[in-house]
Amino acid sequence: WTFARLGLPEWVVQRLWVGSVLFLGGAGIFWFVRRRGYTVGAALVGALIYQLSPYVLPYASRTSLMLLPWAGLGWLMGLAEQAAVPGGGWRRPTALFGLVIATVGGINLTAIAMVAPAPILLLVELARRREHRLREELREVVARRLEQRAQELTGGARWAELQAEVVQRSIDPWTAADEMLQAIDG
Repeated sequence: WTFARLGLPEWVVQRLWVGSVLFLGGAGIFWFVRRRGYTVGAALVGALIYQLSPYVLPYASRTSLMLLPWAGLGWLMGLAEQAAVPGGGWRRPTALFGLVIATVGGINLTAIAMVAPAPILLLVELARRREHRLREELREVVARRLEQRAQELTGGARWAELQAEVVQRSIDPWTAADEMLQAIDG
């Protein structure tokens, strides 16, 4: 409507529209790749490859509205990841995720159904990684606690004293180990 009032030809308006959709798609991928910790160069290459994908060609003419979910995919992925980060606020990214869905998916539910699995799979992967990290941290905590308990049961203070004594005497390590074990047993 605005461009019609300005008197621009339809072909110019159509190219501005498709260019804007391509730019927003690439900007979303750029933002998502940067959020993942990659360099600016890597994010730029990823965005350009995404923008130049053959998926765009059949929809660049009359059915360019079908490209809106494609353009929103990077934004949806970044917002899903941002909402899933522990310790960060989840409300703002979730609200923005809903606004992006409403903006790009309000035209065609089938088109949004094509991009919806990507953020869902990302969330599953993030949960799996977090669970793996939690398991590793739990293992470390349990190992430290078991070591502390073993020291308590075997006279940890005496063990530390004997280690210091060995270092001070500069005794052969094998002899020192035997002496420490005899002192603990006795």
